[in-house]
Amino acid sequence: MRNLAYYRAGWGDGALKKKTEFWITVNGNFYDICVLEWCKLFADKNDKHCWLKLIEDKESFKTALLENIDLNENEFENYATSMRKYRDKFVAHLDSEYTAQLPRLEIADKAVEYYYTQLVDLNGKMEFLGTLPRDIIAYKNQCKAAGVEVYS
Repeated sequence: MRNLAYYRAGWGDGALKKKTEFWITVNGNFYDICVLEWCKLFADKNDKHCWLKLIEDKESFKTALLENIDLNENEFENYATSMRKYRDKFVAHLDSEYTAQLPRLEIADKAVEYYYTQLVDLNGKMEFLGTLPRDIIAYKNQCKAAGVEVYS
């Protein structure tokens, strides 16, 4: 969520706020990390952080997740495929494709918000969070504000 907030902070009126090579690279790196991290949570079913490894009632979670992000199961799988393809072809490896299809991050955003909120709700003691934020949306807003300040 932090990287998503910083990525979004770099944009205004449909364009990057700063267009030097440094800021273009920084903003692109924030995007790439968003994709990498999202894939750990939702697209890589064997990853230890994948929701399938941490949520007991998988069917209820999946149903609620899909409802929350307003997709059906097939649409979600297509989205996960697009995230993996971008990660595999342009982030983790540089294949011979010349044009990247950038997945929109709105779905990723909603999915992570939902997953994080569920993990917090499932663990009443909250010790597992350590220094992580209790309210992911407030944290994302705080990070975006910090990013906007830097881009100003």
